[in-house]
Amino acid sequence: ISVIYCPYWQHIIDGWKHRNDENVHFIFYEDLKYDMENSLRKLSAFLGKPLKDEDLPKLIDHLKFENVKKNSSINVKFDEFSKNGLVRRGKVGGNPEITKEVARKIDEWSKKNLKDFDIVFPHC
Repeated sequence: ISVIYCPYWQHIIDGWKHRNDENVHFIFYEDLKYDMENSLRKLSAFLGKPLKDEDLPKLIDHLKFENVKKNSSINVKFDEFSKNGLVRRGKVGGNPEITKEVARKIDEWSKKNLKDFDIVFPHC
């Protein structure tokens, strides 16, 4: 399997090794998708920046996938692999571009690279 913007696993592992450092906040995309409010509250607590209840709806709206996708500062297009932008579907799991065979290879690749680490990705 070839991955663009590598080394993918080294980035994940380096971050995971620091997940308990006092200056690192580790979050999964799935956490944001399934519980944006709680994820934002945890992040604001980590940053020491109180999040006012009245500001939360506006922030959640700003961070909705469809709004992020429209934001040209975030959804950049800079090479042949990002010609449609880096922000793609905004969904967890069920990627129509990935066949069962490719999914199996990704699972094997993941297990091989994470065999020495206790990282567990959220399931869809």
